[in-house]
Amino acid sequence: MATVSPNAVPRLTVGARVLFAAAVVALGIGCEVEPVCDGERQEAEEVPDAPFDADGDGFVDGSIYDCSVTYLPEELDCDDTNPDVSPDKLEITCNGIDDDCEPSTSDIDARGCVESYSGTWALEQPVAYTCGLGAVDVDFDRLLLQHAEPVITATALGDGPQPPPVEGTVTAAGVFLGTVEESGACPRTWTLEGRFVNPNVLNAQLILDVPEIPACLSCVHTTLDFTATRQIDL
Repeated sequence: MATVSPNAVPRLTVGARVLFAAAVVALGIGCEVEPVCDGERQEAEEVPDAPFDADGDGFVDGSIYDCSVTYLPEELDCDDTNPDVSPDKLEITCNGIDDDCEPSTSDIDARGCVESYSGTWALEQPVAYTCGLGAVDVDFDRLLLQHAEPVITATALGDGPQPPPVEGTVTAAGVFLGTVEESGACPRTWTLEGRFVNPNVLNAQLILDVPEIPACLSCVHTTLDFTATRQIDL
């Protein structure tokens, strides 16, 4: 069998090798083409710019410059690692996440993201009221609130007589309303209503309603306003 001497194979000159390498690069032979975020469907993409939608929610990564200049702001994902975050999602308050990719949408709810109003609340001024020669008599300077969403039980505390505990509900806006009936010779209805202006301040009214009967004597519909501040344990 005839053999070919290595010396018989023509060898490329240095200049030819340089030209060949340049041609390989220019033609993309053996090179992987980097995807481009340009709004166009590339050969290897099932949908345009799919490589730039890592979480598969239909929105491209807004942190990539090419995407940010190609797409409108409402088409950009502010967190391409989380499929539950994109411009078409609703903002979920109090979770520390920009769910809708709109920084101007507040993450704080109307209640200031407070989880519980439970605790002892001190009144700025004691609530004291008596009528009908003692037929109705209250005197308290604190409230104990027990909160199990959405129900709050408010118990008056103090050295004098207190109305019975009032149970009611608190809304997402921090508005509380509760009513309790108290029996006796002069039956009465106590209504506690108010609003938590922030997690630690309550503006409220204690409202007394009594029937027009002799046993209630001079007692009439009365509203007692007060402000209470939650006591913080240090």
